[in-house]
Amino acid sequence: MEILLTIFIRSVVAIVLMLLLTHFLGKHIISQMTNYHFIAAITLGSIIGNMVFNTNINFFTFIFSFIIFSGIISLLTFLSIKNQKLNRFISGKPMTVIEEGKILENNMKKIKYTFDMLKQGLRQQGIFNIEEVSYAVLEPNGKLSILKKADLQTIPIEVIFEGKILYDNLLKHRLSTDWLELEISKRGSSLSEISYGVLGTNGSLYFDLYYDHIK
Repeated sequence: MEILLTIFIRSVVAIVLMLLLTHFLGKHIISQMTNYHFIAAITLGSIIGNMVFNTNINFFTFIFSFIIFSGIISLLTFLSIKNQKLNRFISGKPMTVIEEGKILENNMKKIKYTFDMLKQGLRQQGIFNIEEVSYAVLEPNGKLSILKKADLQTIPIEVIFEGKILYDNLLKHRLSTDWLELEISKRGSSLSEISYGVLGTNGSLYFDLYYDHIK
């Protein structure tokens, strides 16, 4: 009877700890299962499972282990939000698998993405004819983002992220830094004030400022 009571108490504590951690990290942890999130979930699941049923090891040892690992996850999550390069290293970066209607076999080989996986991803988006697709991007969470030919022939171009110009994107799409800086000055803003900037598919330039004066 004593062992059952111990398992019950441990189970309750484990659930409370997981709820607190999920609430602290945010709902995106659940909705976006990247490589990093997968590893974190597996490890935490192992700690929690042993915490509940492995009564041979001191309960507070598991509590300490859980707190340490949760702290590491929280720190990496915080740093990845602040640093785009670190975020791409931890979570991975999107990979284009179809561009201008052409399947990029080399990109698919790099990420070990098969044609069957591609066709399945397209079907899940309601596309059964690959000729309908202009662009297809495999996101870090394993989902396929699709742009149909009939809808738009171009994709939005990110030009600013967290107050920094994305020079690679400008170079790739033959956009000049002078043009971007002129557009910023026309809006009466400075680069450091802009959180996110994107050139839309209709040719319009959208800026989101850090301070939007919205309460």
